[in-house]
Amino acid sequence: MEWEKHSHLSLKVAVNVSALQFNRIDFADSVAKILSETGADPTLVELELTDGLVMNNVEDSSRQMKSLKLLGIQIAVDDFGTGYSSLSYLHRLPIDTLKIDRSFVEKIADAAGTRPIVETIMSLARSLGMRTVAEGVETQAQLEIIRELDCDLMQGFLFSRPIAGSEVLELLRKRSNSEAPCQLPSLTGMGSI
Repeated sequence: MEWEKHSHLSLKVAVNVSALQFNRIDFADSVAKILSETGADPTLVELELTDGLVMNNVEDSSRQMKSLKLLGIQIAVDDFGTGYSSLSYLHRLPIDTLKIDRSFVEKIADAAGTRPIVETIMSLARSLGMRTVAEGVETQAQLEIIRELDCDLMQGFLFSRPIAGSEVLELLRKRSNSEAPCQLPSLTGMGSI
């Protein structure tokens, strides 16, 4: 909220959620309380859950995710494709975004690489009405292929190394004075819900 106040920009924030946090019975209530106390717009908050966490107990995950969606929160599955993803459950969960794991992006430009896997994940996401994020984009070759595949968003060291939360306002000020779109790097040293 401070960043928005000082930058006059609407900023979407993605927050990693641990299994310990997500499995608390009052997790959605805690998120609702934080949103109320801060005045944050829930449509600008995306909670990132690993696929292993989501698939660990699908019924509980579904209940918790539906409660969060009622608040207006977006849900992303982080590191998709590396854990326990089950396609039989994926279509039943209220997921907005699949984040393609960096291990697939890393080898996307290799001759016998992972491009077919990335294309399949993106096709799956599109058919289910989900956005895709390519994690770990570090080279121009990876960027070109990901762009060619029409991925919704990308993140990685090619754009920026992680920065401390205390440096965000300066970055926002610089970017708001330029005509370039404001793409923020990952932040380090941030607290969690």
